[in-house]
Amino acid sequence: MARPRKEIDQDNFEKLCALQCTEGEIAFFFDVSVDTIERWCKRTYNEGFADIFSKKRNGGKIRLRRAQFQLAEKNASMAIWLGKQYLDQCEPMEVRRLELELRKLESRLNCDEEESDVDNSMLDALNSAAVEVWGGCDDGGAADGCQEKEDSS
Repeated sequence: MARPRKEIDQDNFEKLCALQCTEGEIAFFFDVSVDTIERWCKRTYNEGFADIFSKKRNGGKIRLRRAQFQLAEKNASMAIWLGKQYLDQCEPMEVRRLELELRKLESRLNCDEEESDVDNSMLDALNSAAVEVWGGCDDGGAADGCQEKEDSS
């Protein structure tokens, strides 16, 4: 005789997916194995966990985005962050200042290289800072200091 199946509440499962819980966390919540979650998804939805999770997590993303936008009405930092994420806004003055400092240092290093072997650690540090500001573009960013982002939706 087979062991009785553990009950997995579909509503709770979908809420956990919306909260971005991992398959392991969901399995822990229901006190079952990850394999049991996978088999249950195939029985219930006729798809594996990964496919169901990618669909059901979107409800949580919508709620999170709504909460962020509501917070942005009261919190300037959140408004600025959302502007950078979704409106391709940036702080060009900071980018330009770093770009100018980097060019000055490169110019000095190029002049000094002719006379002696120069340690490039300072240049590497400034390059790393510039990559962080420009988001890792190898082309140095656009002329106004903002990188062009691809629409990921």
